[in-house]
Amino acid sequence: MIARTWHGLTPLETKTAFRKYLEQTGVRDALALPGNRGAFVSVVDQGAYAHFFLCTFWESREDVLAYAGDNPSQAVTYPEDAAFGLISDPIVIHQEVPEARNPFVEGGPRQNLLESASGRENPPLEAVAETLRAVRQTSPLVHFITNYVTVNDCANITLAAGASPIMADDAREAGQITGLCSALVLNMGTLNERTVQAMLHAGQTANLLGRPVVFDPVGAGASDFRNDTALRLLREIRCAAIKGNNSEISFLAGGMADARGVDAGPESLVTEDNLAENARRARKVAALTGAVIMVSGPIDIVADSREAWAVRNGHAMMARITGTGCMSAAVTGAYLGANPQTPLRACVCAMAAMGVCGELAYEKLRAVDGGTGSYRIFLLDAMSTLDAETLTARARVERLEL
Repeated sequence: MIARTWHGLTPLETKTAFRKYLEQTGVRDALALPGNRGAFVSVVDQGAYAHFFLCTFWESREDVLAYAGDNPSQAVTYPEDAAFGLISDPIVIHQEVPEARNPFVEGGPRQNLLESASGRENPPLEAVAETLRAVRQTSPLVHFITNYVTVNDCANITLAAGASPIMADDAREAGQITGLCSALVLNMGTLNERTVQAMLHAGQTANLLGRPVVFDPVGAGASDFRNDTALRLLREIRCAAIKGNNSEISFLAGGMADARGVDAGPESLVTEDNLAENARRARKVAALTGAVIMVSGPIDIVADSREAWAVRNGHAMMARITGTGCMSAAVTGAYLGANPQTPLRACVCAMAAMGVCGELAYEKLRAVDGGTGSYRIFLLDAMSTLDAETLTARARVERLEL
């Protein structure tokens, strides 16, 4: 089952008339097609505008094409739209879902990581592979407000993962750009007051529109400015995922972080000996924030408030180049943008994919006797060619019993 979600807005004075018009055009045309399995509308007032959301459900990609045409990522529009002052997002969001259920009603069932779109239980690696396929099929647009050290790395790894990046960090446009995208990634790497305001505008817009936000609290615990900003962003923005090293996540948990720039000190790395302790801390932060917590390190931890997973992929060479943590957050944005209804699964998949690509890159590096520069290129190559079969064969993920 494929859910297709469109967003647009009109002035409040045309809200009632446009609602009726939408039901007579987009809703009626969708329901008339044999492959359609439902259509739901939601309207949210904000300031002088009414935000409209239309979610339609389809049996297959072919059914989506029958409704939307040969370029299904573009919004379906009508000549009379302009009479209502409609501002339409140019792209729509597609995602695989288990059933045709009204997405605008809270309290629905939460899909378990091990469940596929058909509702049956799968081995976890098969479920992760389904998530990868969704990224390749939908190519979500991801908005980044990130740091100037790794911005090019983030853009390229996002393209390699199968998504599309857009970088915009001025507060005057940040919210509008987020409205065009399937996900938002916020990164504190080179923090300044100007980008803080942009992050707030973009994050609050993403929350209003129901778009997932990935937060990378780079260097949290290292300075008062970073600490205050991290806590402010968490107070004012609802994040779908928070990705950091163990030092940064420890700070968010209220612990004594061993902050060392943007890298975790050796004393704070996740090992087999402290895995359970750190997984419990990740679940604590998940409960406090409502986000999936991703702790990067020799062993990665991915946890929500109810369960935690260990991802044992990756290679030590990944720590020898700048930006692999930022790239992990970028891949997470791509996977969440394509799979917003299954955030835990999307985050496990993103971390496993990044780790597997780190291993594949090192294997190629050894074959040519290369160094760190070659490794960065091989990492991008691995991500761009990663398929579900390779990920299924190589991913090492384990649900932790705590």
